[in-house]
Amino acid sequence: MIEYNKFYIDSKGNIGTKKSGDNFLLGFIVGLVLPAILLMILVYRETHYAMSELVDYSWKVAGNAIFYPYIIVSLMPNMFVFFWMYKTERWKLARGLVVATFFLFGLFAARAFIG
Repeated sequence: MIEYNKFYIDSKGNIGTKKSGDNFLLGFIVGLVLPAILLMILVYRETHYAMSELVDYSWKVAGNAIFYPYIIVSLMPNMFVFFWMYKTERWKLARGLVVATFFLFGLFAARAFIG
């Protein structure tokens, strides 16, 4: 029996097989978790707070201009993961990562305007 979900047709009309792990939800989760972990590590390095205090502190200072470099640096691993996904042609995974990155950026931008 042929499974039709294993194949796709690219822009040139060639038939290719679906890569393992090519899932939108997985890309979205990776795109949310990776920057959050890196942000917590960067903030912990500066403050040495416990985890509950660390999350609270990060949310309070997210609107400050001093905090923007931390946000930018924490979103950079998504770029490197995206390039890996692009080179290995995992398009749904990459799409989930991009949506998560825009979601996080929008969250921090909204936090800056909330005050």
